[in-house]
Amino acid sequence: MLLGGLVKMDIIVQKRKRSANFNSDDKIMLLSLIGNNSIILNKKTDGSTNQMKEEAWLKIGQQFNSRAGERREVESLKKIWAKLKSDAKTYRAKERISVSQTRGGPSEVKADPILEKVLDILGRAGRGLENINDCDIEEGKENMVPENASLDLQDNIVVEEEEEQEHQIQPQIIDKTPVHQRRRPLISIERGSSLNEARCLTERKKQELIDTEMRREMELHELKKRKLEKDIEIRDLIIKKIKDGEPLNDLITLMQMGN
Repeated sequence: MLLGGLVKMDIIVQKRKRSANFNSDDKIMLLSLIGNNSIILNKKTDGSTNQMKEEAWLKIGQQFNSRAGERREVESLKKIWAKLKSDAKTYRAKERISVSQTRGGPSEVKADPILEKVLDILGRAGRGLENINDCDIEEGKENMVPENASLDLQDNIVVEEEEEQEHQIQPQIIDKTPVHQRRRPLISIERGSSLNEARCLTERKKQELIDTEMRREMELHELKKRKLEKDIEIRDLIIKKIKDGEPLNDLITLMQMGN
């Protein structure tokens, strides 16, 4: 009786035992396997495609477990892939916003090789990611990124619930809004885009003026520096000639020519 209870308790403990979190090597290995199974990225949700996706995931799971130190369930691999895609979306958005804030300069966002690999797999255009213009930071909620959004992938990442819903087919809703009303947002977007382009052009002109002024200041500084060096050289020669009792006529002529 006691032995049976201990065995049952041990089984419960084993079930409740939490798997180790994915480390960087695990993520890189998973991304490599996903990159070799393009069917995973297929957006189709018909029965045949879904079947091929499941077969691909089973294959990925077998290959992953044959190489990794700890066995992972296929569902866990799907969840970490969904989490990486979500992190890559946030990373890409902050990267583009940073570039626009620096007026086309280098991004201030810390580079993340793993998320860069995710973006490469999805396609650098950002398949499924928001397309944020380089020179435009929309004030709408679509482009807002939370201040506490995490960009650094930590080894002790906690896998969240499955976010992918690729296998769900959403019912089609017919938009009964009149055509002329549906076109208005497009016109508004075009106007906003024109205004943003004008603002960007103005900012670039301002930066060009600042750069030109800085170059002039540097050239003037260089001229003053050279003149000062020449004056010091002449002064040293005068002191030397006075000590040696030599005439200063030639130096006076040189100073007049320099002025």
